[in-house]
Amino acid sequence: MATITTKTRTSVSKQEETQLQTDPNWHQQEAMANKQRADDLFQKGDHGWAVVLLFYAALHQFDAVLGEGGVQTNSHEAQDEAIAAHPQSRIALADYQLLRSASIAVRYQGATLGYKGWQWYQTIYDRVATIVLGTRQGCLVEGESDLGD
Repeated sequence: MATITTKTRTSVSKQEETQLQTDPNWHQQEAMANKQRADDLFQKGDHGWAVVLLFYAALHQFDAVLGEGGVQTNSHEAQDEAIAAHPQSRIALADYQLLRSASIAVRYQGATLGYKGWQWYQTIYDRVATIVLGTRQGCLVEGESDLGD
């Protein structure tokens, strides 16, 4: 079974964790760590859990963007609302929700994914990450994307 928590998260007090969770840079580091774990699991043939980690990488990507705007959410629903209200990030909301749905299917419904499933979700994650990175760097404006959507 894959672990989705990082050493950073488990080695700090609850108060320190709360402070970290308001730091966009911490979320970016968590996103990168989860993406690396996803790649590692993919290499080991565990495509389903790799997609779960892609979802958590995307979650932290969005938390970084929202945190830069002073927004902190405490549920997936609240995060969806905040993303939908964010002019640049909302173009990636549907892709993010696909990753979450796949994560739920793997975690709670026992779904499995083959190599092609992984490739598809990797492409979706890449679109989300590109949009979020562009948003964080101020490269996208409302409704604009270079991803052919």
